[in-house]
Amino acid sequence: MHRKSIGVLLVMVLASLSVAGCLFSIPGMNNSELSIQGTVVNEENVGIANVAVYLDGDYATMTKANGSWTYEAAKKGAKVTFRKGDWSFTTNIDSVGKAGQVFLTIGIEDTAGEPSTAYMVSGKVVDDAGEGIPSVTVTFTFADDSFVTAVTNSSGDFSKSDLEGAVTIKAEKTGYNIPGFFKVNGEERNITFIGNTGTLGAYEVSGIVESTGGLAIEGVVLTFEDGNGTVQTARSGSDGSYSKSGLFGKLTITAVLDGWEFTPASRAISSEDPELNFYGTPSLERTYAASGAILISGGTDDGNPVAAVQIKLELLDFDEATRVDLHTITTPEGVWQMDGLVGRVRITPIKDGFTFTPSSQIIDKGLQFIGFVATP
Repeated sequence: MHRKSIGVLLVMVLASLSVAGCLFSIPGMNNSELSIQGTVVNEENVGIANVAVYLDGDYATMTKANGSWTYEAAKKGAKVTFRKGDWSFTTNIDSVGKAGQVFLTIGIEDTAGEPSTAYMVSGKVVDDAGEGIPSVTVTFTFADDSFVTAVTNSSGDFSKSDLEGAVTIKAEKTGYNIPGFFKVNGEERNITFIGNTGTLGAYEVSGIVESTGGLAIEGVVLTFEDGNGTVQTARSGSDGSYSKSGLFGKLTITAVLDGWEFTPASRAISSEDPELNFYGTPSLERTYAASGAILISGGTDDGNPVAAVQIKLELLDFDEATRVDLHTITTPEGVWQMDGLVGRVRITPIKDGFTFTPSSQIIDKGLQFIGFVATP
């Protein structure tokens, strides 16, 4: 197939995926981690396996036998590229824009160019006694800062093929100090890393993440970064708690959740801490509006609106000592509306001579027609 047919083929692939029901969006509550997917095919619309997918130059995932791939933690705006041996790729989208985005990619194998310059590297990771260390992550970083990895087997051996150009190799495993690196630009079969546990001691930290109003914040990503830029993560649960074990050395911990600001912004740690807490405040730039109505239940006025009901709106995620609660009243039609809401809000109707069901409601996003029933 001629290269000028790529655009037509992309349209055909996109249409076929749409018919098959493969195009959908996934509305994420947390826009900092987006789920994306795609398919890589050749000019005959046949899936290409083992194509490496990179986001901003960092390895993300690999295509399956049918050419499909998914990635659950993409960052908005990240540039998406593809790599496989002597193949070149053209895609319908070049960066992440939203959750559920589908990338349709055409691969063309260069069969008429120069012979492949790909090479293989192999070696071993051992301890001070010469015994192999299993499950060590060996990272191969290319000149463009993209990378691939391998993991040592039970004997400490590793290998990686399809490398091209200058490559820097490092080995890492939690609990081990594995110093040094190797730079290669061709086949090597005797690379040896020596690691040791030294005097390093693993430690654990834990804590809670809650709003300044005292409510637990779920889904906060806690990142633990060392001086080499290696990052580990944990996530807060429904009760706001988190924990992370197997940590070593000096680390910087940061709490991240889209739409929230945390205090402190980050903390330095180097030993066990069972009360490593963070406190969040919703961003004042993320406001929303809500509205509703109140109707009478029972008696001859059943279904009629209730006017002049005071609506109290409490911004629960802010410090009670400093926050200002909002108030409005229902119109003659029993309707109320309020904008400028932030975070979780408790809505309570109040009027002498009436009881309300439910007595209050809590919301955390824009809603219309929040209903209350009034009983005289």
